[in-house]
Amino acid sequence: MEEAVRSVRDQLEEATRAWIDDLTAVDAVLRHETNKHPNKQLSEAGERLRVLKEALGGAPAQLVERVRQGSTEVDFADTAVEDQAGEGEANRKLAAANAQLLKEIAERERLECERREAERSLREVRERFACAFGNAPIGMALIELDDHWLQVNDALCRITGYSEAELKATTLRALTHPEDV
Repeated sequence: MEEAVRSVRDQLEEATRAWIDDLTAVDAVLRHETNKHPNKQLSEAGERLRVLKEALGGAPAQLVERVRQGSTEVDFADTAVEDQAGEGEANRKLAAANAQLLKEIAERERLECERREAERSLREVRERFACAFGNAPIGMALIELDDHWLQVNDALCRITGYSEAELKATTLRALTHPEDV
């Protein structure tokens, strides 16, 4: 009996490693597919889990992960899964592990979408600032704590009569009257 349990555990670990390897390989390829939406990936993963659960319940099944990149189709897995007598607990653990993997995939996709949205938002804010700073009709500058010029706009150069390079070669304190410091 212990030998059978050990065998089932070994099979479970092997199946889990294979499933993780398959998901990792598919994830790596899908990252390069710009037209594949994360919700579609999640839907396909859910379908694979449904088929796997049916197979673990005793129904024979074939799992195939076909990914298209450009004009090339690649099969990542072609696995027949069949329940064996006495493997109920191992199958439940495998199904639970797969469900957990799906949750982690969904969470990773959600976080990735949030990251992309934050990056897009940051780009927009930077572009608005650069436009407002560069096109401002008044002199503007970004200055370090030690009074060195980081960035100056054209209006400040016109007002002071210095070029951007000349301003950056000096400090704000050097150009400011001592009583105004």
